[in-house]
Amino acid sequence: MTSVKITRISGSLWGTTYEMAAINGDSGRMQAIFDELTQKCESAVSRFSPLSELSRVSSEIGDHVVSEDLTDYLESAALGMFLSEGLLDPCIGDALVGLGYDRDFDTLSEGSLMTKLPRRRFGESVSIDGESHVFTVRQPCVVDLGATAKARCADLIARRVIADGTALGVIIGLGGDLSLAGVAPEDGWPVAIATSAKSTNHGETHRSLAVFGGGVATSSTEVRRWGAGGSEHHHVIDPATGQSAMSPWRLVTVLAPSCLEANIAATTAHLQGDLAPQLLADGGFGAFLVPYEGECIEVGFWPRSAA
Repeated sequence: MTSVKITRISGSLWGTTYEMAAINGDSGRMQAIFDELTQKCESAVSRFSPLSELSRVSSEIGDHVVSEDLTDYLESAALGMFLSEGLLDPCIGDALVGLGYDRDFDTLSEGSLMTKLPRRRFGESVSIDGESHVFTVRQPCVVDLGATAKARCADLIARRVIADGTALGVIIGLGGDLSLAGVAPEDGWPVAIATSAKSTNHGETHRSLAVFGGGVATSSTEVRRWGAGGSEHHHVIDPATGQSAMSPWRLVTVLAPSCLEANIAATTAHLQGDLAPQLLADGGFGAFLVPYEGECIEVGFWPRSAA
């Protein structure tokens, strides 16, 4: 590659930050693609807006023909259910609401726990037929696609930037989710990975990795925490109990062929507990796990030699 120019855009969205870097990219077009696809995602799946497509159809029993966008995000959630063997259940939305997470995280305040709602199961209470775009609701529930939608959106943006000829190569970071597409710089895209067992508020250290493709996702039980009913809660819910998972991991970072797969694996690791390192390795992932106690653990093809 004779002439390489790195173009960047950045900003804030959904209570987090985003950044996109591209090789020989058009910054205006990059921003337009980002804005278009994130708006489609929000309009399709936001559980905080009563006007989102998912909010409108998930509360009414019956068969609903839904958009291609919502179908795609629901199928991504179904993939999460399948790969996690049922641990990553999008029907935990009722549990999140019951624990007080009933609005955008930026607007949460100390509150009281609501009445415990019945637990539902994705595939049983609700299901999606990808071919016919039919979303079936058997038992109305709050469907939360937070474990997969943001990662899937990052993948869609990265692929669109390359497919449209907007850049030769791209990396997008949306919160803790990163997706790469097209060619990478000769030395790879530099990605900072948290390596300290300390909280992000206490001088956390990082390792810089060179990543050439696929996706990277970090799931934490430390970042999205809130108080309700005199207790502290986080957003990784154990579907068996409807409560915040008792995870031994502070942070889990996974490298995978896509951001969606990385996010599914990283979030599932919290629910797998002490078995997570071996299960991640068996699944062919590279991963870095930061425990609450003890030494950090590297598994699979994690690039140990990176500076």
